[in-house]
Amino acid sequence: RTKKKGALAGVFVPTCENMWGVLIFLRFYFIVGQAGIFQTLCIVTLSFVVALCTTASMSSIASSGGLVSAGGPYHMISRTMGPVLGASVGIMYWLAITMLAVLECLGAVE
Repeated sequence: RTKKKGALAGVFVPTCENMWGVLIFLRFYFIVGQAGIFQTLCIVTLSFVVALCTTASMSSIASSGGLVSAGGPYHMISRTMGPVLGASVGIMYWLAITMLAVLECLGAVE
């Protein structure tokens, strides 16, 4: 029997690491300088809440009969919630991954 990681170690932590890889280490000082420490802490807290809601909903979909296979998130969401919602979420997921790639490239250049 294989040991599963769970929602926190398997979904939430990798999501935050991926989302903040460049942002925290390269742009954090710029954000603090422009927004101030209080607004920066509000931004970080808000992004934690968004990531927590995202991981909770994905964990809920996966545990309520979503099929995790080679199709990735689109396959799981379209099989659980229908093809229309799956397509719209799939397009948003593609756009987010594309923007993340741009952010990572800009971070690598700096």
